[in-house]
Amino acid sequence: MAGARPGGPAVSASLLEVRGLSRWFGGLAAVQGFEIAVAEGQIVGLIGPNGAGKTTIFNLLSGTLRPSAGEVRLAGASIVGRAPEAIARLGLARTFQDLRLFRRLTARENVVVAAFCRAPNSLVSWTFPRHQKGLAGFARQAEELLEFVGLTDKAGDLAMYLSHGQQRRLEVARALATGPRLLLLDEPAGGLGRMESEIMTRLIQRIRASGVTLVLIEHNMHFLMPLVDRVAVMNFGRKIAEGTPAAIREDPEVVAAYLGTAQARARA
Repeated sequence: MAGARPGGPAVSASLLEVRGLSRWFGGLAAVQGFEIAVAEGQIVGLIGPNGAGKTTIFNLLSGTLRPSAGEVRLAGASIVGRAPEAIARLGLARTFQDLRLFRRLTARENVVVAAFCRAPNSLVSWTFPRHQKGLAGFARQAEELLEFVGLTDKAGDLAMYLSHGQQRRLEVARALATGPRLLLLDEPAGGLGRMESEIMTRLIQRIRASGVTLVLIEHNMHFLMPLVDRVAVMNFGRKIAEGTPAAIREDPEVVAAYLGTAQARARA
C-alpha cells in the first residue's frame, strides 16, 4: 500500500507513550492526567460519553492543541509543542469526526494534496517543470491508495458527490497518503449503515496488516469491540479504565458511566 509503512501486525515496543497529558480551558479541565502506551501493531479503542475529552486527546496528540501539562512521545521522540505538519512528517496522521475533505476536488486530487505532506518543497514549487516526475509519482500513489480503500471507480468524482461512507474512506486514504506509523481515526463508523460499517471494518484490518498502528474513537460498540486489542475509557476528562474488550464490558465503573446507558447497551 502506497503511503503506509512496511511491515505486519506483530506487536512490539511502544510506538506512542502519553504521560500526564492535561488540557485546561480557563478553569475547565477538558483532559486530566491522561496516560496510555500503544505498542506497534496494536489497535486501541478510546471510548466514553460525549464531552469526555476523547477528541481533545486527538487534538493534543496531533498538535492542533498544545497541552497544559504532560508528555507525548512518538517512537521515543517528544512531539509536544511541534506543529501539526511536523508531527505528520514524524509519522502520525488522523481523521476527523466532521469530514474535512476538499469538496470541490476529485477523490484523486484530495489524496495527491495530502501526499504533499511528505514533500520537501513547497506546494507552489511543484508546479515547476522540474518537479513533474515527482508529481506523477504522487498521482500513482493516490491511485494505489484509492484502490486500497475501494474507491478506484470514484477517482475522478468530486468529493462532494461521494456518499457519506465513500467520503469516510476517502479521508482514510488521505491520512494514509502521509505515510503514517500511527493513525488516529475519529469515529470512522460515524453515520455509516451496516454494509458500509463492514467495509470500514475490513479496511481497518487491512491497514493494521500493512504495518500501521491505530487508535480509534468510536461510539458504536458493536463496530469497535471486535476490532481492538485494548480499550481506554474516558469520563469527565479522566481515564477511568483500560483493558481488553471483555474486561471493559464487565467493569462496574465503565458500565455506570457509559456502557450502562440505554444507547450503549443497544450498540454493545
